[in-house]
Amino acid sequence: MQHDNQQGAQRHSTWLIFLPALALIVAIFLLSHQQKPPTIGNDPELSSIAGHLVAFGLLGGALYLAFRSISGTRRIAALLAVALATGYGVVDEFHQSFVPGRHTDPWDLLTDLVGAAIVVATLVLATRWLTANETIELSTKPPRAADEPPINGE
Repeated sequence: MQHDNQQGAQRHSTWLIFLPALALIVAIFLLSHQQKPPTIGNDPELSSIAGHLVAFGLLGGALYLAFRSISGTRRIAALLAVALATGYGVVDEFHQSFVPGRHTDPWDLLTDLVGAAIVVATLVLATRWLTANETIELSTKPPRAADEPPINGE
């Protein structure tokens, strides 16, 4: 009985890991459903590029962190995150084709891919760097002399 409860709790927590990505998907959907999306300044093209880079970069990052927590490797998590973020970009562009005043744009899809790839690559490099530095810090303790007593359970 206790084993079943543990499995249920683990499934529940696995789903929660994807909650930030799901929230971003909902936000992207709502923004894409607007006939006239919000702009930054006076340049709607620049706003579109920035919006796609940021939105799909955040989505890729959220997906990477979720997959990284359940997958053993950075490579698999990174590939899944970029692929799924870009895949949702395809869905987003298709969705926009049904919104009055909006249209699909292959450049938007490319921008989605670039945004996801930049953020995911940054997270991969950051986690690799942090992991390498933890290993260095742990392995750079000065050696203990043979006749010296152990310190803190060494």
